Amino acid sequence: MKIDLIILVLIIFIINSKIIKSEVILTRYLLYQWFGDDLLSLETLNLERKEITSIESQTFIGMASLLSLSLASNQLTILESNVFDGLTNLKSLSLYSNRLTKSMQMHSMI
Repeated sequence: MKIDLIILVLIIFIINSKIIKSEVILTRYLLYQWFGDDLLSLETLNLERKEITSIESQTFIGMASLLSLSLASNQLTILESNVFDGLTNLKSLSLYSNRLTKSMQMHSMI
């Protein structure tokens, strides 16, 4: 009986750990942790397959050197209209293979 209960608890734990995934919120602080002082001079930024679930507004402020940004193959569902503020020279943006459900106004990038 005791072993059956332990096995049941382990099964529930395994199921829950596969269902519940942690959120990865892309923030300016996280970008600084990854890229340090080079962040503001980057021309290409590949953030594919990082399991990013959301992006904090104004994360890219000051990154005027960035020409290409890939956020492909993440878990993004919603992008706020000001999320790309600061990317004044961006030429290429890749968002394929996400779960975007809410359209955003792209006028802030133009």
